[in-house]
Amino acid sequence: MQLTSLKRLLRNLTTSTIGGAFAGAGFVSRLLGDRPGALDSTRVRKILVIRLDLLGDLALSMPAVQAIRRRYPTGQLDMLVLPYTAPLLSGYDLVDHVRTFDVNALRPSGDMFNRTCYRELLRLVRDLRDERYDLAVSLYGCWGSALAFASGARWRVGYAGESFRFMHNLPVPGQRYRVHRHELEYCLDLARAAGATDLTTDARPILSSESVTIARHLLGKNPTPDRPLVAIHVGALNGGAKRWTASGWAAVAGRLMREHGVQVVFVGAERERQLIDDVLQQMSEQPLVLAGQTPIPVLLAVMDQCTILLSGDSGPLHLAMALGVPTVAVHGPTDPALSGPYGPHARIVRRALPCSPCYDLRNTAECWRGDHACMTSITPEEVYRAAVEQIETAPRRPPLDLTTTSEGSPT
Repeated sequence: MQLTSLKRLLRNLTTSTIGGAFAGAGFVSRLLGDRPGALDSTRVRKILVIRLDLLGDLALSMPAVQAIRRRYPTGQLDMLVLPYTAPLLSGYDLVDHVRTFDVNALRPSGDMFNRTCYRELLRLVRDLRDERYDLAVSLYGCWGSALAFASGARWRVGYAGESFRFMHNLPVPGQRYRVHRHELEYCLDLARAAGATDLTTDARPILSSESVTIARHLLGKNPTPDRPLVAIHVGALNGGAKRWTASGWAAVAGRLMREHGVQVVFVGAERERQLIDDVLQQMSEQPLVLAGQTPIPVLLAVMDQCTILLSGDSGPLHLAMALGVPTVAVHGPTDPALSGPYGPHARIVRRALPCSPCYDLRNTAECWRGDHACMTSITPEEVYRAAVEQIETAPRRPPLDLTTTSEGSPT
């Protein structure tokens, strides 16, 4: 216990030292004349957009990226994202080059004493500076702001309250959670500061024919393609308190299958397979399970074929939103007004408790009370009723063409 506390202290000190070093460099740069003045869009040829956090956050950023692309249609627009979220960008024709870096290794919870990550960081900074970006937009976080600064971009946009000091020379006042607005809108404000004027809240990904073919093959394991298809995602990153109960998901999925004849498909990453197995152990029905079989482009194609998606506050929830698939979102520690599904096709199920929402950006979503009451008090009946209403009002999607050869491959 003492060793763990000591490591945490050392990591926090290291993070503070790195942050101080960046702030010092930024201050010196400011003294040396890093004051480019107002953004001159006619001089912007190369743009870097940085989003180094979760999949759902990147999905919610895409309308802002789309707005920046519309403002600079002939410019080079590159993105810097986490390695695991990068495949989402293959579904958009907005980005010229995708760079990746696992910034989590530099955070107190990561492996920040591994010299390899620092060598990779130095290599990334060198590559960014070689590009000579005119404009860098950090959509979130201190490390995003630091890399925007390190890129050497002439103009650097980001929230002043979410960066190391002196990183942005076109700072936008404030920070998330200090103003009650949705994540998508925060990102659009940064796009506006970067010169964008054509701002919309929808940015639908493009599904590749290969992903659609794979999705249809996977769904072809289900024998009744003409019935409503309900996707369920039971996982959630960045804190176990964001996950609803296995017994609740089992009750809702089973009842939908028995009483409404719907097909249920559980989606998720391989690491979420145990969470799904916990649900299946409490069901007598046999839903389709695609955990670990759907890279992000295929997951998009699978969900695009679904009538609705049921989920907690997770990445797949926001992917479904981007596709226009109706959703039912179970919220507990996170505030749906800030990070819930955006748009008219969502139903939120939550329990209004004095302690909820409790999540902020400084820590993972864990229940400080220890009882997860905001999630455990949500009943299967509530989620079931919301799901039925969404199924009954959702636009009917055409039946899948699931014709396969004798070997099981799509024809």
